Order: sequence, then C-alpha cells, then structure tokens
Amino acid sequence: MIPGSITMRLLLGLGLLVVLPILLLTSYMLHAYEQAMEHAVVQGMATMADQKHREIDTYLRERLHETQLLSQSAQVRGTIEDTPQTLQDHEVQSFLDTFMQQTGYYDLLLINAQGDVVFSILEEDDLNTNLLHGPYQDTALAQGFQRARQLLTTDLTGFYPYPPSADAVAAFMVSPVLHDGRFIGALAVQLNLSLLEPVINDRTGLGSTGEIVMAQQAQDHALYMVNLRHIPEAAYTYRRELSDIAPPMGAALSGQGGQGITLDYAGISVVAAWRYVPALRWGMVVKMDAAEALAPVHQLRRLTAMVLGGILLITVLLAAVFAHSLIQPMRRLTRVTSEISAGNHQQRAVEQGPRELRHLARAFNQMTDQLIQFQNALEARVTARTLDLEHANARLHHLAHHDTLTNLPNRYSLTDRLAQALSLSQREGPGLAVLFIDMDHFKNINDTLGHQVGDQLLIQVAERLRDCVRDSDVVARLGGDEFMVILTQINTPDQAGMVAHKIQGRLSKPFRIMDLVLHSSPSIGISLSPHDGTSVEALMKHADTAMYQAKSEGRNTFRFFCAEMNTAAQARMEIENDLRQALEQQQFHLVYQPQMDRQQGCFVSAEALLRWEHPQKGLIPPDRFIPVAEETGLILPLGEWVLAEACRQMRLWQQQGQRIERVAVNLSARQLVSDTLIGHVSRLLEYHHLTPDRLELEITESTAMREPTSSLRQLQSLRDLGIRLSIDDFGTGHSSLSYLKHLPVQALKLDKSFVRDIPDNRNSRAICAATITLAHTMGIQVVAEGVETTAQADFLGSLQCDLLQGYLYGRPLPADQWAATLTQV
Repeated sequence: MIPGSITMRLLLGLGLLVVLPILLLTSYMLHAYEQAMEHAVVQGMATMADQKHREIDTYLRERLHETQLLSQSAQVRGTIEDTPQTLQDHEVQSFLDTFMQQTGYYDLLLINAQGDVVFSILEEDDLNTNLLHGPYQDTALAQGFQRARQLLTTDLTGFYPYPPSADAVAAFMVSPVLHDGRFIGALAVQLNLSLLEPVINDRTGLGSTGEIVMAQQAQDHALYMVNLRHIPEAAYTYRRELSDIAPPMGAALSGQGGQGITLDYAGISVVAAWRYVPALRWGMVVKMDAAEALAPVHQLRRLTAMVLGGILLITVLLAAVFAHSLIQPMRRLTRVTSEISAGNHQQRAVEQGPRELRHLARAFNQMTDQLIQFQNALEARVTARTLDLEHANARLHHLAHHDTLTNLPNRYSLTDRLAQALSLSQREGPGLAVLFIDMDHFKNINDTLGHQVGDQLLIQVAERLRDCVRDSDVVARLGGDEFMVILTQINTPDQAGMVAHKIQGRLSKPFRIMDLVLHSSPSIGISLSPHDGTSVEALMKHADTAMYQAKSEGRNTFRFFCAEMNTAAQARMEIENDLRQALEQQQFHLVYQPQMDRQQGCFVSAEALLRWEHPQKGLIPPDRFIPVAEETGLILPLGEWVLAEACRQMRLWQQQGQRIERVAVNLSARQLVSDTLIGHVSRLLEYHHLTPDRLELEITESTAMREPTSSLRQLQSLRDLGIRLSIDDFGTGHSSLSYLKHLPVQALKLDKSFVRDIPDNRNSRAICAATITLAHTMGIQVVAEGVETTAQADFLGSLQCDLLQGYLYGRPLPADQWAATLTQV
C-alpha cells in the first residue's frame, strides 16, 4: 500500500534509492558466496568419500594378496595333500598360528579338492564336513570354495551370518591351492565384520554429525552393515525395502556414484557423497548434517541482515531531515488547493521558498485561472452534448423497436403494441384482429435473383401493407418474408376479411424491381380477439396456424383461425415428433407392388412404397406423414434411407435369380433439388453393384415444376447416369402436356383417377387413349396405375399400354413375400 503523505513518500523514495542497490548487491554477493560454499562443502564430502573408498579397496586388496601368498606356500599345500602327517609338524602349526596372530582373522580353514574341510584353526562345527554336500553347502564359505575351484581366483565372499560361528556376520577370502597347475584344494580365512570397523568407522573430518553408512543388497531389501548415529544397533539387524531407502543409498546400491545436498535415512538434510564399493558389494554414503556443514553460510546470512538493518535505519533518519525542509512550502500550497476546491476561486498560492517551489506556486496560480476558463467552456459543451445524447437515445430506441430494412415495427415492438391494443380493447369494447402474412415463393426469388432483389421486394411489400390499413392499425415485420398486421376497432370478422382481401389484391400485383417484373402472393392467417384468444401469444400463434392452413389450401388466399386448425396443428406437431423418433428407431419398411408387362406376360419391375408401422398407433398412411416430412426437411434422410433400402433389395433379388428388371422409387421435391442427390445415387449403385438401368426414379409434375430450372438440371444429370426416369400421377398437375416435352423422362404413369372409370366412362377412355398415343409418339412408355379389373386391363392392352400396375396383379407386399407372387404369374 502506498503511504498517503508526501513526507512518507519522500522517506520511502530516498530510502529505496540508497538501500535497494545495496540490498541487491549484497544479495547477489551473498548468493554467490553461498553457492561457492555449498559447492566446496559438497566437493569436500566427495573427496572424503573417494578417500574412504580407496582405503577400503586398498585394505581388502592387501588382505586378498596375503591370502593368495599363503595359499601358495608349501606348508598349506602339504597340509591339504597329507593332512595327518603335516599337522604333526609343529613348524607348520606354528607358521599358521603366527599368520593368524599377525592378521587378526577369526579362523583359517583348508578344504581339499572334494570339498572336505580338512583343517580349521578354531576347529568349529564345519571341520570334517563337506561343503558340496554337507550341512553348510549353502553358506558363503561353500559358495566361495566353488568359485575358487571353477575360476582359480582369489576372491572375497559377501558378509552373511555363519552358523558354525554362532551366526556371527562374516565373509571369507578364499584362494585356490594349486600343485603343478592342478587344483588340489582351497585356503579360506574367516573375516568377521568387526575386523573392518576400524577402517569403516574412521570419521576424521566429518565433525560431530558426520558418519559413514554402509549397506548391502539382500534380495529386495537393503541390509545396513554398520551401526548408525540415529539407530545405534543397526549393524546387520536394520533393513529397509529398496523402494523405501534414502535416495543416496539407493543410488549407491545400484552402482551409481554422486554427491549433493539430500535427505538421509532419518529424513535429515545432509551434505553427502555416495559410492559403490565393488570389493564388498556394498553401497557407501559419507555424510554430514547440512546444518553443521553449512553453518558458516548461515552465520554470514545473519550478519548481512544486521548490517542491512543498520544501513536502513541511518538512511531513514537522513531522509526525514531532508524531507522536512521540503514539506513546509508544499503544505502551504496544499491549504490553498483546499480553499479553491471548496469554491474560493479567488484564492492564490504565495510564491516563496526554494526556487522550484516558487515556480510551482506560479504555475499553480496560472492553472487555476485556466481551470476557471475551462469550467465555463465545459458547461457550454455539456449542454450541447446532452442534446446530442437525447437525439442518439431516441435513434437507438427507434432501432431497437423497428426493422432496419423496412422501417416497420419489429417483433419486439409488435408484441408490446399488441399487448397495449388488447388492454385497450378489453377496457373499451371493440375487438381487434391479427393478420399473419407470408409471401409465397419468396425464397425462390431470393435464392435465384439474390438478396438485393429480395430486400427491395420486401420494402415494396411493407409500403403496400401500410397503404392498405388505417393510421390506428399496426404493420410489423417479424423477419424474413413474414409480416403481421394489427387491426383495431374490429366488430365483425367481415371487417377483417375485407382488409385481408384488400391486402391480397395489392400484394398479388407485379413488383417492378431493377427492370424486372416479379410475381408473388400472400398467404394470410387471421385470428380475432376475444374469440380466438385474449393474450399476445395465443393470437399470434393462432394467426400463424391459420396462415399455414391458407398455404396448404393453395396459397394466395386468407383463412380465419378455427379450433379444428389448432387440433390439426397439434396433430401435425405430434406427427413431426413421432417422425424423428421413427427415423432413430427404424420404424419404417418398404413394400413392393409389381408392374406387369402384358406382352411378355410377366412381372418386369416393382415400385417401392414406404410404410410406417408406429409401435402404438399402428400403420400410419403416407398422406399423413409425407407432407410433414417435406415441410420439416425430414424427407431428406427418410428419402436417402428409402433409396438405400430399395437398392439393397434389388441386389438381393439379382442374387436370388428373380426376374425383376428394375425397382422404382419416388423422389420428393426436396430430394430433387438437393445438391447431394447425384452423388448419393452414384454411391448407392456402386456399393450394391447395380447398373443404372436397374433403378427407376419417379417424380410428380408438381415436383418438377416447383423449381423448373434446377429440377431440369438434376433430371438431366440422372438421365446421363443411365437411370430410368418417369412422371408419376400424369395428368393431375397444372403443367401436363405443355411441359412434358422438356423433361428427359422415359416413362409416364397414367393416374389411377383416369383408369378407375374405364371402360365405362367415355371421357376417361378418351383421355387414356390420347395420353398413350401421345406418349408413344414421343417415344415414352406408359404405366397405368390402379388396374383392378380384367376389363380395365383388356382395354389398356388394346391401346398398347406398356405396363400395368394395380390390385389385379398384386397388392404391395414386403420383399420376403414376393417369391410367392412371382410364381403365380
């Protein structure tokens, strides 16, 4: 936290200017000294560890050498070759006793080539036993003897309890005895652990806390070989798992050497050096407590802190004296500042004191004069900015409540105004009407001619709507091509109908945009208050429902909301939800209706028809769910599944040898204009190994006419692939013969509405005859749908109709029942 007074700041600043550099320099030098000291201490410990390692190594090498010399003596060789006679020789006995007294070994043993212990100074239980087969065959002595016999080298065994010596911890130096290069036995001297203690326990240079720790690996444990400072009785009794020992000893036992500051077996910070002693197969750690080893460093740190404290105190005292000489004029200036801030603008600072402070007082007085001028100018600018802000807020409010393209109220503003109109209507009497308006085919215009043309069309729609209503009414744009009108003071539905009719007429007239003449029309839904609802949500929802009813009845019209529409809308929503689950749960299946070739007298193709078996509602007719699938876009994944399943079945019929030339599948309007259609069909044919002529795609006239340009391009691409194309329900669409010549189709299907009344109805006979004749003239085959009687079949046959389809030849059946159908032909 920064001190509040200038005096304290000066004191702090001056103090930091003096103390901070000294502190940084001292810290750097102290750190460097500590690093150097730590390095020197660690290196000293490493030197002691190396020295101790050499001492142990030299000691053991000398002992092994004297053992080897003894094994080469004539006395030892003679004793092994002729034990009874040699032992009677007092000179030999004296020679061996003298060797034991000089070396301090615990025992000396002689073993013949067969492993028999033939001589022992102490004559313990191992005398006259066999080391290869006797009771001590698993001892360190037995292992050392076998190694000397095999390798003919002098070596030291590990330290282990030796049973004949009351389990004293001992190792054996075993040297082979040779006669003319032939192994005749071995000399073994028993080296107790106590013999090494003078060498190991020499703590010269290790201070009061230093010690030498020795351990050997015993399977998955570390066995400590010497007594420890913190565990006095540790020698050959204290053991720890290798995974739990201190890091220095773990590294030493693994054959690694090193040094550093670490933790010892007691968890104390130490300066240590660790080495592996190959001669003993031990790990060695030479260490000293870090507190003792680094005591000079800690003492220097305390001394440095005391010196720095003294320097800081002296600096603060000097800074206080210096600050006092500067503060008094500044305090006078502070009092003048307080007077001016309190409103006394006539107050001025006295120009006295040191030159810098006089200049400061003069500048302060000039600043005060300028501030007074600035305050006056600022007040004028604030007044002007306030007016600008009020205008900006009004603009923002307008933007928040109006559509930026048409300048009509937006959805947010509409709901607010509708709520106000409802409140007024409920208080004062007359009702109101809500008109939901959607422009037909606007998406085609927007996608084909671009958003700029589409935006201009929407602007003109907004202008025409405003011209159709009163000033008291509200016209709003909801988004896209959707508009809504609130009509107030409505007493009868006819009044709303008259306005809707007027809007329909105005919006159905051509739009002139950028030298283009465009045609569109409105679909209008009307809800009335209070009859259709008394809330904003209900009226908007019901007007939306009525608008969709107007669209479903052919567009370019208006419809009033009724309860049945709401029921239908709920049923439609339920169908939509069920459709999504049906796709996920695979509730759909295909049935196939045969197509008969009268001339060949056999079935040549089949039309795949989609069926939906709902688990609770049973079979749902296609005319109930296909329109919903079209509107929601679910027809795309559903249509892809139908194509894949039909191709799969066609391939299966081929493999079964069925005489079916092709399978016909209906294409929806959304599928026909989909960018992925061509690629999807190509991949299905390739995946199922079908030639293109095995697949026929059916489209209705209205489907092809919905987006003529893109539909024609897609159909031509399918035709180029080799796929057969046909027009379904021919004669029922608005294009009929005039558009047929532009479509690249090979067949048309005569709608069952014409077939139903033949041969009795003259008009139906004439239509069928004319259609078949025209199609054959254009090289197009004809498939008659809905053939149910022999009379119908005979009449169509007389007109040379190519294929017949209907209940007369078979109802739509699942694929697994087709074999029986084919055999009945």
